[in-house]
Amino acid sequence: MQHCDGRAGSVPARRGFSQRRARAARPLAALGLCLLLLAPAAAFAAQGASGELCVRDAGGALVGAWPLGEGEGFAIRYTHSVALTPVEDHFIIRDGVINLDKTVYQDFGAGLPSAPEPGQQMSAGNGRIVMSGYARPLKTFDVRVGRVAGHALLLPASAGGGEVPFTRLAPSGSALTFTYAPQGCGAWAQPQEPLQRQP
Repeated sequence: MQHCDGRAGSVPARRGFSQRRARAARPLAALGLCLLLLAPAAAFAAQGASGELCVRDAGGALVGAWPLGEGEGFAIRYTHSVALTPVEDHFIIRDGVINLDKTVYQDFGAGLPSAPEPGQQMSAGNGRIVMSGYARPLKTFDVRVGRVAGHALLLPASAGGGEVPFTRLAPSGSALTFTYAPQGCGAWAQPQEPLQRQP
């Protein structure tokens, strides 16, 4: 019998087992022991893995991909069409899914929250209103590139930082689809230029 550490040894046949069956069981037992010893290391490696925020155009082509890990977030900023003031929707990665976390805005307007729902908190100060506590998972969501809104993706430093105007990814009036891929977008993406990808 070969042990995980390379040592040789033998396993005596149990009573009622033939020697042949005992010999056949030895490699399986050694394999099982090796897998049991390696499982914690594999689980540890998986915990440190980082996925990607994937953005696709209306045709399904990947136009942007940025590394994001569990607990990290991003935001989408735009100008409200009526109030003409900035609005930011903040998202966070929880359990491998994009979650709407909070909305930050200056003035009440159509489509913006005016009162907290159960479990939500509303605060105001420094000319801003913050509605938080959404905890709303979104496996995928679409945003139409506004002609006036000036949508921009705001990235954390871990994903390269800065902002990416939506018009750099798709023409005004078209839709962009946002998803999160724990294994990375590259495993199933068919990117076409221009692909915005940050290391």
